[in-house]
Amino acid sequence: MLRVAATDAAHRQGALFFNPGGPGQDGLATPVEFFQIFAGSDPAHSQGALQLRLLAEFDLIGFSPRGTGDSTALTCVTPLRERAVDYSPAGLAAQNLESAFFNLATIAEACHRNPLTPFISSDTTARDMDLLRAVLGEQRVNYFGVPYGTWLGAWYASLFPDRVGRMLLDSSWDFGSTMEHNFNQHPKSFHRVLDEVLLPYATRHPEAFGLGTSTASLRTALLGLPDPLLDVLSLPLFELSYYAWDAERHLDHIKAALVLQRLMEPGEPSDEGRVRQGIEDSVFVAGDVQRDQAIREVAHAVFDSYVQRWLAPPPPKSLTQDPMASTYWAVRCNDTPSTRDRAYWVDLLHTLAPDYPLFYSVLLDNPCPFWTTGGVQKPPITPMQKLDILLVQSQFDAPTPKEGADALFAALPAAHRVYVPG
Repeated sequence: MLRVAATDAAHRQGALFFNPGGPGQDGLATPVEFFQIFAGSDPAHSQGALQLRLLAEFDLIGFSPRGTGDSTALTCVTPLRERAVDYSPAGLAAQNLESAFFNLATIAEACHRNPLTPFISSDTTARDMDLLRAVLGEQRVNYFGVPYGTWLGAWYASLFPDRVGRMLLDSSWDFGSTMEHNFNQHPKSFHRVLDEVLLPYATRHPEAFGLGTSTASLRTALLGLPDPLLDVLSLPLFELSYYAWDAERHLDHIKAALVLQRLMEPGEPSDEGRVRQGIEDSVFVAGDVQRDQAIREVAHAVFDSYVQRWLAPPPPKSLTQDPMASTYWAVRCNDTPSTRDRAYWVDLLHTLAPDYPLFYSVLLDNPCPFWTTGGVQKPPITPMQKLDILLVQSQFDAPTPKEGADALFAALPAAHRVYVPG
């Protein structure tokens, strides 16, 4: 645990706990980061004055959740190495799914072998938070959590509603449902951000992205890429959908892939030198040297991934999971039960792939259907329904879709919410 003490002891109101998400993210240094950001605020500005007041009146509390950071580390260790998996629509082939399921079952078994695994969950973390509250001598926990941190905050508030002070949940999961349900929404929510936000943004600014002026044509071109390029794009487009400041780089990957498709068509894509020279010779954005070079660098990176995935794969990586990943899986799989019927997942993947071809495959990264250890009882949401909690949600939040946030808000009659449309 780390505490940044309130700067005005005479007006101190209590302790503010932070959780930065995950699960598996280490929150130990979060108070220091907030202090560094807020300490330079302008007291003459209304927002700056409030930020300085927060530092003055609250101790800021960060901690390493069980399994990660400075807590006892959970590591899921195995001697086995991963099998290659195609994440494009072609990945629905039975042999590819078997490779994916092998990887996931191996990770689950590696976690099962660690005796710490059953004790890593939101339930144990929430109870650890209450222990920290008692050690600090606080009557109540004030709390700020983002994505997974909203789930953890709701868990704590449902266990200990009378020990909750002020609580801010930013980008909320649906606590009334299961982990599985929340994560199964990702193919739809990530595709929605691509389809309704990013592609229209690109075609409103053709001078910046070189992707034309027709959203429909751009959508057709993107989804018409060869499966190997869709496979290479799936992970970066997923990761670059989390934050608005990554929008430009997200679209640069699309532009790079479309150019690479053209460069590969005249000859064998294995002619690496020809493709590299084609990247150097291509004009990605006319009239803007800086943007043109930025996309060129992305194109080289995308082609690097293509070579490693499809032309010259490196030796298979170990399936051993580091503490952050191990904790992520332990919490995700221990908190609520998962469907273990393999046929259910195969059917679901086939259902989602036609509508969400770039993002259906995120469900191939989930060992919980093979999980047989641990398991805790999630508390009902009823005890926290009396609490005046503040929720914050944006309309186009890919990892925490609005449907789940709406469900949480609807279940909390005393809560208030700040909603950001568009």
